[in-house]
Amino acid sequence: MSILKHSLLDTLFRRHSMELLAFANQQGGELESEDLVQEAYLRLLQHPDLETINNPRAYLYKVTANLGFDHHRWKSVRARHTEVEEVEPDNLISPLPGPEALMDGELRATSEACHFLQGESPCLEFKGMNS
Repeated sequence: MSILKHSLLDTLFRRHSMELLAFANQQGGELESEDLVQEAYLRLLQHPDLETINNPRAYLYKVTANLGFDHHRWKSVRARHTEVEEVEPDNLISPLPGPEALMDGELRATSEACHFLQGESPCLEFKGMNS
């Protein structure tokens, strides 16, 4: 970074950082304001030809405002697409099947035979199986 660019950035930061921070607070909130102002100064620093900016203070305000609008738009889009529908716990269905649903084929027949031998009636009634 050239000495002239560094000096200009230092001067602008000392003169306008607090007022830009207050402006950014009005735009979006205290949490984002420091990030917005820092990004505005970074954009100024990355500008290819600082001499073409007639009013650097106005440039910083405009960049801060645009960043605030972009951030607000990003938050609203994100909020729209991440809304979670509230569900009552009693309405939730367990994704896992019960033990009866897991038993199939020979395992079901074996379970039924065990119940029969123990003198209990089978818990499940199977279609196609005759006693």
